[in-house]
Parts: sequence; structure tokens; C-alpha cells
Amino acid sequence: MRRKSPRSLKRPRSRSDNRAPGASRREPNAPSEEQETPRSLSRDEGYSVISSSMSVKKITIEHVTIRSSNTFAAVRASLEALVPRLDDGFLTLLRFGLIDRARQELESAATLSIFGSRDHGALLAIAGLGRQAIQYDIGNPLTASLMTRHKVSAGLYAPIRVLLRESPESEVAFEYDRPASTFGQFGDERVDVVARKLDENLESVLHKAAS
Repeated sequence: MRRKSPRSLKRPRSRSDNRAPGASRREPNAPSEEQETPRSLSRDEGYSVISSSMSVKKITIEHVTIRSSNTFAAVRASLEALVPRLDDGFLTLLRFGLIDRARQELESAATLSIFGSRDHGALLAIAGLGRQAIQYDIGNPLTASLMTRHKVSAGLYAPIRVLLRESPESEVAFEYDRPASTFGQFGDERVDVVARKLDENLESVLHKAAS
């Protein structure tokens, strides 16, 4: 009987062996080059990449509650006296390209203004509940621009949402997320400086309204 030579006993070549000489073997579950985590979205920076078009970042937010011994109506009246409604005439000036005049209008405006409000308490009537709760958008357009010029994503938190509410136990309080913590997620000191000042101004006026 003729003995088979060692060459004839070699295993068949698999498809994975059809690599160019010197090419490295990729693990079965290893991501392709297109799937690899972008450098700017590494897990070390708190990001989780869901897909090539979506990522999630975990951040820490400081939630502030400022309580008042006054009635809901009294605190509401005090806040709306201290913080005027926003005069949006500057938007018309911007539409017509009158940039300098718009800037002058904003520079002479109040430190903080109420952009808008929503009556969440009235909405709860559909659930048969009698609650008092008003959500305010409070901020300053010029202040916002000082942050969004560096990180346009900061526009997500400008103006600041502030809730004036009365609990079922009749406790009246303001609640909001501290600007220094929400804007701090962007890691830009130029934004942080403005956010800290906004934080001070907001806390000050809310304490006055609650007292």
C-alpha cells in the first residue's frame, strides 16, 4: 500500500485563511473599523455608544429646592414682580440685520427675564386633582449667547426651567436643576464661568421671591 505523503494530509483551507500575507486575524465578535468607538466618544469619558448615529453620556445634575413659608399666590406674585416678561423686540431687530441695536437692547435688559410659563397645575384637572404648579423659563438671551458661541449644545438648557409648586402637604417651593451642573457637562471653562454667574443670579432672585 502506498503511504500518503504529509502534504496530502494538510487540512483544507477555510475562507478565513484567504487573507493576504501578514494580515491579522479578527476575532469573531470584534467590531469592524466602521463600528469602533470614536475617540471623542470613549467610555473613559462617560459615553456609551449605542450605534454609529447615537451615543449616551451619563452626567451628574444638582437639583435645588428653595422652600417658602408664604402662600403659592404670594410667591408667584413676588417672582413675577422681580423677574419681568422678556421683551422679544430684539428678535425683530436681528431679522432686519440690525445687530448693534439688538445688542444694545439686550445689554440694557433685565438680568433675568421670564421667557414663558406653563400651568401644570391646571393640567392636572384632567386627573381630578387640584394642584398649583407653574413652570417658568427664566434666563437672559445675551447670557445664553455667551455660552452657545462656544458650545451650541448649551442651548439645550437656556433658558432655565424653574418649577413653582405646592405639594399635597401645602409646602410651597421652587425647584430647578443647578445651571453650573447642567452646563458643566460640556467641559468648557468659558461656558462654566457664565453658568456660575447665572447660577448666582437665579438663586438670589428665587430666594427673594420665596422670602
